[in-house]
Amino acid sequence: MTFQPPVECPICGNTLALDRTLEDHLMREHEHREVARHVASRDGNGGGDGGAATELYSD
Repeated sequence: MTFQPPVECPICGNTLALDRTLEDHLMREHEHREVARHVASRDGNGGGDGGAATELYSD
């Protein structure tokens, strides 16, 4: 059996329990908008939409 290191959430930095998946953690612990912002920020330019999504979905 191969060793699987613990998974760390890229948003909050929490180390997940060995019986939890990242998908489960993201769905239960983070809002959809928070996950979307994190994904968009990884693109480096906010998705390249010129801010349209921010205006449409602003808080």
